Amino acid sequence: MRRRVQKSYSLIRRGVVLVLAMVFLAVFSVLSLSMATMSGTNLQIAENHRTANAALSATESGLDACRYWLSDLSVPFSLPASERLTTVANYLQSKLNDANMSTNFSFDGSEIAISPINLGSQSSRSFAAAIQQIDSDTLQLEIIGTNGQVSRTINTHFAFVSRANPIFDYGVATGGPLRMTGNTGLEVAVKSNVYIGGGGVNHALDMQGKSKISSDVSIHESYPSISLSSNATIGGQSGQEAIDNHVATGVEEVVFPVPDVGSFAQYVQNVVDANTDTSADLTLDNIVIAAGTNPTFTGNVTLRGIVFIEQPNIVTFSGNTSVTGIIIGNGDVQAPSDLNQINFSGNVSTYDVSALPVEDKFTGLKDKEGSFLLAPGFSASFKGNASINNGVIAANGISFSGNAGGNVNGTLMNYSQNNTVSLSGNSNLFLTPTGTFNNPAGFPPVKALEYVPSSYSVCY
Repeated sequence: MRRRVQKSYSLIRRGVVLVLAMVFLAVFSVLSLSMATMSGTNLQIAENHRTANAALSATESGLDACRYWLSDLSVPFSLPASERLTTVANYLQSKLNDANMSTNFSFDGSEIAISPINLGSQSSRSFAAAIQQIDSDTLQLEIIGTNGQVSRTINTHFAFVSRANPIFDYGVATGGPLRMTGNTGLEVAVKSNVYIGGGGVNHALDMQGKSKISSDVSIHESYPSISLSSNATIGGQSGQEAIDNHVATGVEEVVFPVPDVGSFAQYVQNVVDANTDTSADLTLDNIVIAAGTNPTFTGNVTLRGIVFIEQPNIVTFSGNTSVTGIIIGNGDVQAPSDLNQINFSGNVSTYDVSALPVEDKFTGLKDKEGSFLLAPGFSASFKGNASINNGVIAANGISFSGNAGGNVNGTLMNYSQNNTVSLSGNSNLFLTPTGTFNNPAGFPPVKALEYVPSSYSVCY
């Protein structure tokens, strides 16, 4: 009897163990199935995130591309607001044409549309864009980026803001060639970036002796002729290394702004004409030099305020000359003449209008800073011991020679494609561009298109 009971207990225990094993097996099977399902779900979620992030990345790429294409855009300050979107469209179309994407562009007069642009031949990512003008000074940019069937949208704004012309980012900007020559052991230095429109049949850039440009050179011509002596340097390098590393060719053409020289005529109070004794010691305030006078100042001359030179005129300062103010040449930038010249050949010192005395005759002039010689249609030459400490010099052909030099707190601007900017002699010319945030006197500002980061928003 006892054996029979023990056998029954043994069978029961074995049954319980089997049942428990089956329970645990079922539980573990359910857990395994749950974990497999959860893993698959997590993988799907991760894939969805990856796809969505790739779509957002495509949208960001589109925004970066549009910002790049529009980064250099500026329009004349006087351009009516109603014409700005058309100007933007024409500018953007030219950019896309250069990138062989002209078929992706369209403009119906109220909206600029860029059809989907693929981001790589093997990629499923692309972006499209639309630009509308929402008020006189604001453009709205909508970028739609896609990755497969997923898309993301970014909305942002660009604003038209007042800036000085982009040309004032350059130390030297010349429509024609740049010639630099320094004697043995001497330097002629340009301490800023240089823009050269071209040289035609001549060298666009000709640097001889120990001449030096301390920064970079941009040349509009695609295949310009460049000549560098063994001692000439650009960006601290010489020879072919200097050209390869510091000279860019085929750059976008820079538009040269023409100053409103007529706006300075209101300050004229005195006249220099054929009856003026220019050999005497003179102090002249706010003068006009009458057309055809062709004076040569040989005495000690102090010029203050505005020197307004009518055309035609060949004006020469060969004595000791001090200029505190702005020299204006009322010429025609499109029709330069050998009969229009401004020449400094003696001892010359120059100062900004801010150094003018506080007198009624100079009211309104002291705040017209940043310009020294604005003479479109005139050539300008500085010889002897001319010492410049002033602003923008703009003319049709500019030369520094002898011991002439100093500091130009602005741009050396040559409008002429035929005349040169020539720097030679025994002294350095240091140029500090004013940039686009300080507009030199006489030059109208422009409306530059500026990205507004605070307007950035993403639509999911």
